[in-house]
Amino acid sequence: MDDQFNEISDGELLQHDVQDLIQQVRDKRIVQRYYRHNPYIVLAAAAGLGYVAAGGLVSPFTRRLTRIGMKALFVPIAAAQFKGAQGMNEG
Repeated sequence: MDDQFNEISDGELLQHDVQDLIQQVRDKRIVQRYYRHNPYIVLAAAAGLGYVAAGGLVSPFTRRLTRIGMKALFVPIAAAQFKGAQGMNEG
């Protein structure tokens, strides 16, 4: 009886491993297709991950870059809000 149970569990494990392998191949194809169509985005993401992995997240340069990025994001939003408020006051 134990042999049958082991054969079933071994068969299920093999099936699970094959399904995992198939999924990994599909995932790799998706990444390859994405890389083929958007190589600069993939390279930028890899550079960003490498920067974070190397400990660059807590560096003064990153703080400065984040501050500049937040200003660059905030200024257009604030300008649009200001223009919208002026338009409401005039009309």
